[in-house]
Amino acid sequence: GAKVCLVDAHGIAGGTSGSCQGHLMVTPSPPYVLALTAASVALWRELRGTIADFEFRDTGCLWLAETDDDLPLLDDVAAQFAAGGERAERLDRADLRAREPGLAPDLAGALWYPGDAVVMPMKAAGAMLAAAIAGGCTVRTSCAVTGVRRGADGRLEAVLTEGGAIPTRTLVVCAGVWSPQVGASIGAPAGCLPIFPRRGDLMITTPRGASVRTQVLEVSYLRTAGGAAKVDPESGQPDPGAHAMNLQPQTHDTILIGSTRQFAGFERRVDRELLHLSMARAARYVPSLRSASIVRTWAGLRPYPRDKMPLIGPIPGAPGCFVASGHEGLGITLAPITGKLIAELVTGAEQSLDCRPIAPARFAPREPAHA
Repeated sequence: GAKVCLVDAHGIAGGTSGSCQGHLMVTPSPPYVLALTAASVALWRELRGTIADFEFRDTGCLWLAETDDDLPLLDDVAAQFAAGGERAERLDRADLRAREPGLAPDLAGALWYPGDAVVMPMKAAGAMLAAAIAGGCTVRTSCAVTGVRRGADGRLEAVLTEGGAIPTRTLVVCAGVWSPQVGASIGAPAGCLPIFPRRGDLMITTPRGASVRTQVLEVSYLRTAGGAAKVDPESGQPDPGAHAMNLQPQTHDTILIGSTRQFAGFERRVDRELLHLSMARAARYVPSLRSASIVRTWAGLRPYPRDKMPLIGPIPGAPGCFVASGHEGLGITLAPITGKLIAELVTGAEQSLDCRPIAPARFAPREPAHA
């Protein structure tokens, strides 16, 4: 029932959405994120049959234990899935070898979770956009937001852009790593959108046959993706970065290899040293990759929130303005549920999920206590 205008400073999927793996990942912890990601992947499955093709593949995911020391981590992940009503199956060496013969034979075991999937991110963005346009959405690309205009009562009257003013009572800031800058331009209080770019390097092989058939990642990925950042992104200290194996079979028999995490501002040049470490790690798990030829490398910027939870909801101190950002490495996964929650918030509909844990109000400046 809302009239929607999409404004993009560049082009559709020209930023983070066009630079990621497209792994739709049901994340086992914390419990709220498990519920959020599971709900969103379910929405992706519904979209598969209602909008244009975006190369959705039900791959499932194998969490791999390199050694016996990693096996307790598999038990932890299995327990987290079970607590959220999701089922995962433990595989020993023999079971793993039978499922994925291309993996190293000495791996200690794995956890098989069938609920994950893969999409082609650029195609998914295009399919969503086409469906939105069919529903009446208008689009302005190469048109940056420069500010807002408010009435005497403080209510939002228009969004100001490079292409002129757009009358509106509602603005949703979904600009990823650039959300803090957009927030500043619209008068959002300083510090209420603590989102920082966190670079990730990826590479893709030439066509080489099916080394693996399933999305796979090492369970120690939880230490780099799930753990707190070792460097404060505001400190100015150099970040040596971290890496863990996350590998995805693509169409046309190519393999997508990741991933790294590193604070480097808005620098998008790949870190060749981290890429070499990623490749070596991938070859440890899939030995045939030692002879792989890499056809392309690139880097993208994840929107990293200070507390590692997305920011979805009203922007405190900016009436009429909402934010949908800070998803870090789960942006593609959480796209449908984010859109659904924002639509419910904007229209005043009943909430599908409790948004309080991800409301930007948790970063609102606090009034000083009076003596």
